[in-house]
Amino acid sequence: MPRRRQLKGIAVNLAQYCMSRNFESDGYWAMGKFYAYAKKYGTDSIILNLTDYSIKPESKSNTFISAIQLLVDVVEKIINTNKIPASWVRQINIVLNFNAKYEKKYHYWGSALGGKPFFCKAIILTDLGRKYEYETTGIVWIHNPQKERQSFSF
Repeated sequence: MPRRRQLKGIAVNLAQYCMSRNFESDGYWAMGKFYAYAKKYGTDSIILNLTDYSIKPESKSNTFISAIQLLVDVVEKIINTNKIPASWVRQINIVLNFNAKYEKKYHYWGSALGGKPFFCKAIILTDLGRKYEYETTGIVWIHNPQKERQSFSF
């Protein structure tokens, strides 16, 4: 019998998936592309709304639709596997903050290589108004096709 508290675990899985190299946009790591997008628009924070397939600040192109669709597919698969009714989920957001404060316990190794610390938070809002969220952190480098290899799966 499914429980709404399982949504906390789904938030954890979603945030960790966002950090993985499997989270791709056009064959490249999506976080690097989101960081480049944030710098282009002069913002430190991006919000991905998985419920209505939107991104804030708004994009005039459909560049990130495939990345958002990938996240939606992951969430749907987890929800269906756990037999959680879709009506329990009102909204799902991913918040990316690229102006994170350096914390040695999280960012030590990657920052020595020139990366920038960032935080990723998955937020799931239920039909009863309860919010389940999980935040994780990592190091991001700006997307650069000259330095990166495109995924074979693309």
